[in-house]
Amino acid sequence: NQPMPNQPVVPNQPRPGQPMPNKPQPNQPRPGQPMSSQINRMMTSQSTSGSMNNQSAFDWMSTNPAYFGGSMNGYQYDPCDQSCGSQEGDYYVAYYEYPFIEYIPPEDDGYGPPVTNQLLDDMRRAWSEHVWWMRMLLISLTENLDDLSAVRTRLMQNPQDIANIFLPYFSEESAAGIANLLTEHLRIGSDMIVALRDNKLDEARNLNSQWHENAAAIAEALYTMNPNYDRQELQNMFEQHLNTTAKEIDARIADDYTADIAAFDLIRNGAEEMADYLANGIVQ
Repeated sequence: NQPMPNQPVVPNQPRPGQPMPNKPQPNQPRPGQPMSSQINRMMTSQSTSGSMNNQSAFDWMSTNPAYFGGSMNGYQYDPCDQSCGSQEGDYYVAYYEYPFIEYIPPEDDGYGPPVTNQLLDDMRRAWSEHVWWMRMLLISLTENLDDLSAVRTRLMQNPQDIANIFLPYFSEESAAGIANLLTEHLRIGSDMIVALRDNKLDEARNLNSQWHENAAAIAEALYTMNPNYDRQELQNMFEQHLNTTAKEIDARIADDYTADIAAFDLIRNGAEEMADYLANGIVQ
């Protein structure tokens, strides 16, 4: 028997020495499936061709837990044939404290497209672009930059980008509703920046009230679309997003760039937390 390669290709896991994720990633079993993570098809082509022995491969996994993050609760050698979905030979199942390795669901299981780390990546990217392009708009508006029109056009693509992430899992009507509410969110925010810049405080206060009403509507729409979300948690996240953005706007207009940057750091962190929450809610 030949020893197992030092670096087997296992999807969606930390490299050796990297810590386990703090939160479960959105690649866990579908509803009704056991909380176990399939360690790919475990080099089945090699095992059937005789280049390695199934039991020796399992033994290698058992003696190298650090490669898997060091947090495996236990291992189970699980020889399967076509009844387990393998067309080539045996594969292995390992039980983890956190289901962070890619789950391979059965085809046409009735739960929509498989959920992988791509969902989390897409959601994080879209919400990161949301806050970064809003910041670019803030700078363009307060500094009267020539790039204002181009920046605004790019920013206003973001609501549809976010809606498109939900579209494979929910109805077109629900996704369109989210896009419309987020578009309104950006429009109100833009108008409020202008009002504050021009010292039109009454108009700014009115726009701020509209902004918070819109945030409540976004939270309600997301909860209605997906009851896995917690309504209050959504409301808290969007309220925090608005409050920190308001601080960023005030600091930028006052030329307090240190406070401006500090506020944006909070906004960026909040956007990432929101993205993780929304992605994990789709998985449940």
